[in-house]
Amino acid sequence: MLHTRRRALRVAAISVVAAAGLVMTAASGAAASNHRGASAAAKNEKEWTQTGLGSVITQSDGSMVSVASVQNSLDKDGAVVAKITLNGNAGTNTATRYDSNGIGKFEEEFTLGATDANGMIPITGSGKCVQGGTGVHKAEKCKYTYTGTLNPSTNVVNFNITGTTTR
Repeated sequence: MLHTRRRALRVAAISVVAAAGLVMTAASGAAASNHRGASAAAKNEKEWTQTGLGSVITQSDGSMVSVASVQNSLDKDGAVVAKITLNGNAGTNTATRYDSNGIGKFEEEFTLGATDANGMIPITGSGKCVQGGTGVHKAEKCKYTYTGTLNPSTNVVNFNITGTTTR
């Protein structure tokens, strides 16, 4: 049972990371700059939301990767891949999100909760944009929080993200 719980936690962590990466990329694509006379462009902060569905994959070396499809309120459809590091019921991940506006890079932290009455593992976390993106995500600054669930039987993860972005 302990092995199953650890595997479920790993899967949940990967899913959360993937979800956050997707959200970050979508948010930055929708932000627009505002030019006023000869002054430098002012940057506008935009709020965004994102939902995602994916899977956590444990590789033969024990590392974990999450792959998910996302729907973002700013950047629409996208996909995310995240590399997850799990430490007990907490973890971190680095994620890359791909959408029509470019590629976004993200770092996240998350916590896995106790299995609920439906057999799902709750996930809560936060993330931010990091350097290395392309397109509208190249100079993007963002932050977000997310919640989700991991099904330890199927390794399917669902997540919801809310954040802000500035380009």
